Amino acid sequence: MMNKRKLKNKIPGPPPPPGRTSPPAPPLLGMSPPPPPLASGKRAGASLPPIPGSIPTTPSSKDNFKNKPSSGDISELESRLALEREELFSKLKEKELENRTLQEKFLEKEKAETLKRKKDLDDLRRKLEIEHLNKEKKVEAERKKWETALEEMRKEAGRLSALEKTEELIRQQAKKETEKEYYKDLKELKSQLDQAQKQIYEERIKKQEEEKNSIKVEQALREVIEGVTKNKKVEETFKEKEDLKKQIVELEKNLIEEKAHWSKILQESENQIDNLRLDFQSRLNQKEADFEAIAEDLRRDNRELKNRLWQLQNEHEARRSIWDTRLKDKTAENEKLISGFQRELSEYKYSSAQALASAQSEKENALKELELVAEKYEETRIDMRMKISALEKEKDFLEKESALKIGLLNEKLREGQAEVSQQKTLYAEKINVLASEYNLKENALKEKFALEELETEKEISRLKNKHADQILLLERENQSLREKMHSTEKEYAKLKLEYEKTLSAGRLNINRSDNEVGQMREKFENKIESIEADYKSKIAIQAETIANLKTRVFTLREEKDKREEKFEKELSALRKLLFDAEKATTEYQGVHKRLDDELKTSQKEIEVLKNHNANLNSKVLSLNKSNGELAYSHQEELRKLNEDKDLSIRELKVKYSKKIQGSAQMLR
Repeated sequence: MMNKRKLKNKIPGPPPPPGRTSPPAPPLLGMSPPPPPLASGKRAGASLPPIPGSIPTTPSSKDNFKNKPSSGDISELESRLALEREELFSKLKEKELENRTLQEKFLEKEKAETLKRKKDLDDLRRKLEIEHLNKEKKVEAERKKWETALEEMRKEAGRLSALEKTEELIRQQAKKETEKEYYKDLKELKSQLDQAQKQIYEERIKKQEEEKNSIKVEQALREVIEGVTKNKKVEETFKEKEDLKKQIVELEKNLIEEKAHWSKILQESENQIDNLRLDFQSRLNQKEADFEAIAEDLRRDNRELKNRLWQLQNEHEARRSIWDTRLKDKTAENEKLISGFQRELSEYKYSSAQALASAQSEKENALKELELVAEKYEETRIDMRMKISALEKEKDFLEKESALKIGLLNEKLREGQAEVSQQKTLYAEKINVLASEYNLKENALKEKFALEELETEKEISRLKNKHADQILLLERENQSLREKMHSTEKEYAKLKLEYEKTLSAGRLNINRSDNEVGQMREKFENKIESIEADYKSKIAIQAETIANLKTRVFTLREEKDKREEKFEKELSALRKLLFDAEKATTEYQGVHKRLDDELKTSQKEIEVLKNHNANLNSKVLSLNKSNGELAYSHQEELRKLNEDKDLSIRELKVKYSKKIQGSAQMLR
């Protein structure tokens, strides 16, 4: 009993890791001890910590050699091992059940969420398509309205131009006729006056001559005869003048009547023009009212679209908040799981690092020895190179001397070359000696390592033969546990990948829909603003033309009774007005053309949106492809992690083999 107590007190536990007071955590479930060493003779490690609860391999005193363990201790150890194995199996089964339940729940949640996302995306697509169709219909209806309005305006403009042309022709004809008749009358009157003046002048000349001739001859009778002749001639001239005056008065009366007749014609034409302008003004007012109604409809549609956009934005924000909360919850769960796995991995890494430390120290010592030998070899080689370079410099210097001492230099060069060759042979011999020494040392070290590896392999094979059945059972159990662990890890990785894919796809779709809605809103607002500006500019132009027409008509009515020069000015003003009206019609046609171009651009934008939808579908396909590639990369990463775990398992296997070795030595 005392011996057993001593043994129990002497059994040391595993050393705690740095920064810990409690013993290390047990290994992960599903992790098996490391496999036996390979046949190539690689060393797994020189020193490993002993098994907790086992007998130490190096006894501290002679009493421990004397007090060998009995069969009862061995049976206790075996029972303890069996209990530990059962506990491990039970824990493994519990973990497997938990993993399965978690995986099923996670899959159900993911399926429900993906279905919901698909439904939301389909609804959004349908709504957008319906909105696009409605907008296209509205644009078509507006275009038809504009076309009908423009046709009516063109017809009215044609009628006005025809009426104005007829008015101009009438005025020109009237002017020409009045001018012709007036000039004819003036010419006749002038000719009559000229004839009368000529007759009077001729009579005066005759009278003067008669007076001059009859002064001397008939002085007595001159006064009587002269008085009689004078009275007769004056009466005749007075009669002629009165006749001329009567003719002039008649001509003036005729001119006044003709002027009144033509003024009546002008008044009637002006009244017709006023009536046409009033009709045109009423139609313009009606068109303005129609345009205002259309603008009001567009504003109402704009308000409805804005409200709809606000609703969509609120829905998107609500969905985004839901997705953010879900994402945070899922990330927290994943971080917890990852932290657990990382903690267990760090513990295994620490235990494996302790096992590898001793083997690495021995390897480092051997490498240091080899490095020292290599450094010595490098130093000798550098010295040789320095000496050779110095000799080569001397040679170059000797070659560059003057041509007068060529013979002497040649002799010296020969001597120097002989010396150099001797030194080279000496240095080559030294290098060969050092290389042979290095090879001998290297071979000795290799033989030493080979002998040590053979000894370790012999010990391992001996222990294997002794405890082959137990090791095989443990290896099978560990292999099954490892396979189960790999399967669970793969399933977890797949689920994680699917979750990340769905999350990324949902985020992308939400962002795209937000961007599309914003772009549509900006486009429609810009369109409505441009249409309103065009309407206002057209109405302003029409109001200006109407005001100009009114002012011109007022001036024409005021200056109706003035001279012919003013009449010509009025005609020129009317021509200018006609030119302005034609200009306004051309501007209106340009506006119509611009509206047609805008309609074409809107249709092009709709086609671009359709192409954008097609591009989105192609992007979705490419995203699915990239998700597949990401899944493949994640699988590669998992494979690497599994390889690291396999390495840690091998190291643990070495540890367990050492424990078995220690227990076997104690049993001996």
